[in-house]
Amino acid sequence: MSKPLKIEVFMNYSCSTESQLRANIERALELEGMTAEVNFKRLSQDVAKT
Repeated sequence: MSKPLKIEVFMNYSCSTESQLRANIERALELEGMTAEVNFKRLSQDVAKT
């Protein structure tokens, strides 16, 4: 039995397309007949560079 799929999404605080991204991931999973644990995290640009 395989492990459940986990998707971690890291976004900049200024990202304005989160709702579109969520919809795209949901649709892709639906099309593939898959489920996943999806976690969205917002990061400052300084943290993202490290």
